[in-house]
Amino acid sequence: MNTWGKVALFLMIAGGIAGATLASKSFSVRGSWAKELGNLNKLNIDNAKKLDTEKKRHQQLSAEFERLKPAYGIYWTDVETEVLDLGEGLVRVNQLGTDQGLVVSEDGSPTIIYGFQPANDGKYLYIGAFVVEQIGEDAAELRALWDVRPNEAGLWEDGSWRWRSQLPESLTSTIDNLHSQLINADEIGVSQANNKKLQQKLLKEAENQLNIRKEELLSNEGLIQALEKESLQRDQNLKELDQLRVKLKNAVGTRTSLIQEIKQLKSKLPEAGQTPVTTKVSQKNSLK
Repeated sequence: MNTWGKVALFLMIAGGIAGATLASKSFSVRGSWAKELGNLNKLNIDNAKKLDTEKKRHQQLSAEFERLKPAYGIYWTDVETEVLDLGEGLVRVNQLGTDQGLVVSEDGSPTIIYGFQPANDGKYLYIGAFVVEQIGEDAAELRALWDVRPNEAGLWEDGSWRWRSQLPESLTSTIDNLHSQLINADEIGVSQANNKKLQQKLLKEAENQLNIRKEELLSNEGLIQALEKESLQRDQNLKELDQLRVKLKNAVGTRTSLIQEIKQLKSKLPEAGQTPVTTKVSQKNSLK
């Protein structure tokens, strides 16, 4: 084989090896691509299911929002609200008047709106229902519909409040019941405080009367001496009574011993019609 034939053969062998290597790599890359494509298809299917679930949830929440929306009426947010008088429950709202849709009924019935104050956590704190007392094109003055408690008014702050034209009846009735319970609790607390003051007053008067009686007794030396004398006499009488009790007890003991001795002597006496066994002994005992 000449030189060119050898070169051609070498090139054919090298090309075959290179082609096999490239084909192997090509199959490997194609396999990894196919695997990745399968993973992407599975991920797309999972995402499609999640998207369908979220769409259904969004539809449900939208329907629920539309159902509840009429019960909450119109709302105004970021309304500049200024607290005028905490004790009277008076506030002033700016940029909220007839131009913003806050209207007063023609029949003279009160217009009531509900205030929410922003809280530190980004949510809103319900304050209560307010009646419109004065209204202009872009401002109004409102008064709380309930008796504002001192510790409750302290929570009010100037700021950007949210206002609603109405609330669900179930919610307002619950809030009214809570207000009634708080008022009753306040009345009970006031009553207990008044009773405590009365008891303290009576106790002080009793202590004053006691001090007066003590001064009267201590200032009357004759009365004190009489009481001391009576106390000494009472102690002496008790002492004598104890001595009499001891003497009585001894006398009773002596009487009991004598009765026993008499019974013993009586048992030794002869019965009727019998002669004493020893006359001398009887005479001796009688002498004793």
